[in-house]
Amino acid sequence: MRAFALSATKGREQEVERLFLANKGLVEIPEVIRLMNNLQVLDLSQNEIREVPD
Repeated sequence: MRAFALSATKGREQEVERLFLANKGLVEIPEVIRLMNNLQVLDLSQNEIREVPD
């Protein structure tokens, strides 16, 4: 899986290489991202995220 929306990744987290969540009104980083071990590109720009969890 190369570039998909977050909703299309359920059950396929290990396949995600790129995730584009720019300008989605997010206030926190989705937990499911921790399962994406092959993630190479993550775009969270233009959101309201104030804190990055440990």
